[in-house]
Order: sequence, then structure tokens, then C-alpha cells
Amino acid sequence: MTTKPVIAPSTEDTLSRRGFFMKLGILFNGFAAMVLAVPVVGFLLSSVTRGRANGYLSWVPLGRIDEFPEARRGWLLFAILT
Repeated sequence: MTTKPVIAPSTEDTLSRRGFFMKLGILFNGFAAMVLAVPVVGFLLSSVTRGRANGYLSWVPLGRIDEFPEARRGWLLFAILT
């Protein structure tokens, strides 16, 4: 007498291993997208939240050139340009 292997009936309510890992992967990808989107949105909205839309175009007062020691003038120019 031969017996057939018993296979559990497949219903819509059971979640396969492939389906589980697919949903888990989608969840992790969504989380990673949110983590990466926060700095991008913050950068895009930074000019609005600071209230200085053209603040990066204004000059920064540093004083007269003769007020700085001569040895530090090159460092100051480098610090301003970078």
C-alpha cells in the first residue's frame, strides 16, 4: 500500500517564507528611505526655516586687513574660501 505525503492546504491566510521576507524587505527599504529623506528634506527647507533666504550671499564682516597678523592672513583667506 502506498501513502501520499500530507501537504498542508494552502489558504490566503498563511504567509509563505518568501512572502514574509518580501514584506520584511519592503519594511526595511521603507525605513532606509525615510532615514535618507530626513537630511535631504532638512537641506531643502533650511533656507525657509532659518528665515534667511539669501543669507549665503551676504558678506561676513571680519574687520580690516591690518588688524590681522601678517602670518595669519593666508590662513584667513583659506578659511573663508573653503
